[in-house]
This record gives sequence, C-alpha cells and structure tokens, in this order.
Amino acid sequence: MARRAVGLLEVLRNAAALGNEEIGPPRERNKEQRREVREKLVGALAKEHPLPAGMTVERAADIDCTLLGPEVHHPLVTERGRSSRKWADRVRADLCRRLLGEV
Repeated sequence: MARRAVGLLEVLRNAAALGNEEIGPPRERNKEQRREVREKLVGALAKEHPLPAGMTVERAADIDCTLLGPEVHHPLVTERGRSSRKWADRVRADLCRRLLGEV
C-alpha cells in the first residue's frame, strides 16, 4: 500500500469520524467497493483451492479485508515504523494460513 494513499485514507477516516457529511458517504462506498472486490477475489481463489472446512467466502473476505485494510497497515507501518515489505510478508503468510490452510 502506497504511503501517500495510507496517509490520505487516514485523513478521510478522521474527517468522516468528525461528522464531515461530504466525506462520510464516499468513504463508506469506497469501503464497500474494497469489500466487494475482496469477496470476488476470495471466491475465485476458492474455486481453485478449497477454503478450510467451515470457512465461507464471506468470512474469508472479512479476514482479507481486515488484514489488508488501511486500519491495520497505518498503525503498524506508519506509526510503528515497520517496513512495508515485512508487513506484506506477514499478511501474505497470515492469509495463506487462514484461507488456504497452509503453514
């Protein structure tokens, strides 16, 4: 995730939290769009590689959105100084374990 995009998303999140009526609806739509894309990607993945027992596409998409969202990236990379590469490697390993059952 580009550092500039993360910073902008943080500004938009804060403005929406303060009740900015111009930013809130587009920000919510952006979150919905990201969720829709993640669900389609996970659905395509599930066709090629079955998800672990009991894991639905919807739950897998929730996990994907959580791990890949700016709400996780920003505090770890921007605030705590972890490298984007290490964050990406960790997220990849986590997603493989949770969605593909790989260790």
